[in-house]
Amino acid sequence: MVVRGQYVDCMTFLNAPEYVYLDCYIKGYTVGVQFWQELVPLLCKGGYYEHQKLSEVGWLSDDQINCWMELIIRARPPGARYTVAKTGMSSLHLGSQKFILETDEHIIGMLDGSSRPYPSWDDVDIVYMPLHCNGNHWVTCVINLPSSTIHVIDSLPNDDRYRTLNAHLSKWTSVLNVMLQKDGHFKRTRRLPYNFNLVYNDGFCFPIPRQGNCSDCGVVTGWVIENLCSDMTPVVDGEPNIFFSVVRVNMASRFYDCRCEDTSQCGYD
Repeated sequence: MVVRGQYVDCMTFLNAPEYVYLDCYIKGYTVGVQFWQELVPLLCKGGYYEHQKLSEVGWLSDDQINCWMELIIRARPPGARYTVAKTGMSSLHLGSQKFILETDEHIIGMLDGSSRPYPSWDDVDIVYMPLHCNGNHWVTCVINLPSSTIHVIDSLPNDDRYRTLNAHLSKWTSVLNVMLQKDGHFKRTRRLPYNFNLVYNDGFCFPIPRQGNCSDCGVVTGWVIENLCSDMTPVVDGEPNIFFSVVRVNMASRFYDCRCEDTSQCGYD
């Protein structure tokens, strides 16, 4: 159950952010000040002038992306043939370099539907997955399960990244197939184990959105996924830096709307 109090408005909060609970964040944990400084660095006190590496101002972390995915999945209509994935679905443990998917029960539950409200992959055709490439760039993966295809939307494309993504997703697919085989996915769906064909910045009926700076990749990724899930065309209206600055502010407001008291009984695992 979510319990909310009487809070200051979002803009006032951003001027002097503090640790707060959000019901779209990890259960039982508070969101730190850095969460807001990364999301809206030009509005949030300390987000710009006190940053040590100005080239990294505005980079989104897993925290903001996963909160965004949580809001998207909550808005998914019943029976819709798509789902989204958290960042851990395709990420590696820093130490062991094993995929988080192999051991994390919350991520595994996104495959079999036990992590509510995420549906089982048995019941969807499309999976929208944010992927952190090389630890410094976000891209959008649109996974078509029936056709065994992954379309990648990269807002700052280059050939080296394509090769890196291809190698990473190939290794990830092998692990994914093992996990789905254990769960009985292929038997239930009568699909063959996946052998995804990677399509890079191609195959869409809209121009690939481009970021106008070095830090908006995460914002572009979350915005593209939300638009596609809402059956809307992700078209950048105007100058990219200004457009995605507005997206940042809108997301800060939406996240702040999730402010609540102790999240021990809400949030995600």
